[in-house]
Amino acid sequence: MQTYGIDYLNQENGVIIDAAGGKGELAWELINLSGVKDCVVVDPRQLNLSLVQTKWKKGLFEPKRTGPVFSKWYPACEDGCKMRQSKSPRHLRCFLDGEACVEFMTAASAEDVNKADE
Repeated sequence: MQTYGIDYLNQENGVIIDAAGGKGELAWELINLSGVKDCVVVDPRQLNLSLVQTKWKKGLFEPKRTGPVFSKWYPACEDGCKMRQSKSPRHLRCFLDGEACVEFMTAASAEDVNKADE
């Protein structure tokens, strides 16, 4: 967020790819706390967002609870997290070896990814 800013991360047709995203918590935070529009977790494991969703429901991400630094980096929570439903990131559940990973990360569009599968 500090390097690129929310405007850059929300460019039209832009998608943040969280490669080797594990449980998906970083992608979840980008969507729900930072206001990023679209984020995809690429990881062969299932997403496990139960911890962050429980904290969300309890209001632990509320700006007044976490202090002024929090509201600077998580502007999407200014209206109060408990007032809205959290969103889960999209998930591409796959394992990419070295060559497939390079092709995937350099693909210009979904059409290019589909061509690589043929």
